[in-house]
Amino acid sequence: MPQLPNAILEELNAIVGADNVTTEPNLLRHNSRDSYWYSPVLKPLLDDKEADAIVHPATREELLAVIALAARARVPLTMRGAGTGNYGQGVPMQGGILINTKRMDRILEITTESARVEAGALLINIERAANEIGAELRFFPSTIMTATAGGF
Repeated sequence: MPQLPNAILEELNAIVGADNVTTEPNLLRHNSRDSYWYSPVLKPLLDDKEADAIVHPATREELLAVIALAARARVPLTMRGAGTGNYGQGVPMQGGILINTKRMDRILEITTESARVEAGALLINIERAANEIGAELRFFPSTIMTATAGGF
């Protein structure tokens, strides 16, 4: 498995803080998967795919800095919401950096017509905020309790 150079890891630590970057093998494996293994077609295609590092930005500025670093260093990026999907949408196909959006969970604005939320906002929290003003989400997955706006 490819590994990120120490210089890249040090820059990631500087951007989001060392507590928000991991290269721990069990966490890499767990966060590089969703429920694709239900599929006998997808399981053999995705089982060996894994990120080299997981980064948890908390702000738009941190997210943009991580993306800029990856672009400069030509490191693959994969975005991850809650990982509740079944089709490998958040699987890092070429290693690299997996951006977990769970810390970006703010509801910025909600009206009866629309919502502006960060990618890590839980759908259940968005639904509850909408309910408070007499609105509701038009649809949501069965995983509403754990799914995020930026990815199920």
